[in-house]
Amino acid sequence: MASRNSSFCCVENVRPDDKLAGSFDISAIVKVARNGKVKLALLGITLYGSGYGIFLTTLPAWLLREKAFNADHIGIFFSLFYVAISISQIITGRLCGKFGSAVFMVCGLAAASIGLYAVRMANSSGLFAALAAASLGLGVFYIASMIFLNETVDETLKGTISGAYYLFWGIGMFFGPPALSAASAFIGYDTTLTAYASLFMAMAAIMLLKLKPTMKRNRI
Repeated sequence: MASRNSSFCCVENVRPDDKLAGSFDISAIVKVARNGKVKLALLGITLYGSGYGIFLTTLPAWLLREKAFNADHIGIFFSLFYVAISISQIITGRLCGKFGSAVFMVCGLAAASIGLYAVRMANSSGLFAALAAASLGLGVFYIASMIFLNETVDETLKGTISGAYYLFWGIGMFFGPPALSAASAFIGYDTTLTAYASLFMAMAAIMLLKLKPTMKRNRI
């Protein structure tokens, strides 16, 4: 009995830390978001969430109406979307480990922006290439931003930052498509899509400026 008690006392406590286990709450998210880098990443994640929602809702409707897509074309579009996101997730994690996640957040947003710009002007096979490029960009940003947030916060805040990630992603996913539809009713979908692509590029530029020191450290 004595040996059992002594071995019990020597065993490391592997239970989750109380701070980590109960870390997801709004006040904790607000506290984490005060970090400038985290705040910037969460804004990008909100934009990414809205892009994901638009790809699943308003963009297919626009393709049917303006680009003469049929059911088969829409099926190809969704296949490209999910395949591109899956491929980007496979390759981005390893590249982030080598070059850093910040640079791939910027590259992902820039690729999504360029793809969305091209969607307006492209036709036929070029249109699918543009859609694939935008999808790849979204997928690259998804993995890179998740890695970036987990590298930025302390170990005890991993649960909080994961919850924050999906909270802000969900906000973008929920409000993005209706906002795009409402704007397009006034200024047209083409103009709205261009403005939305510009928003992606603007966010990429801001991240490039703000996170440049992080990128330099990862190159050393």
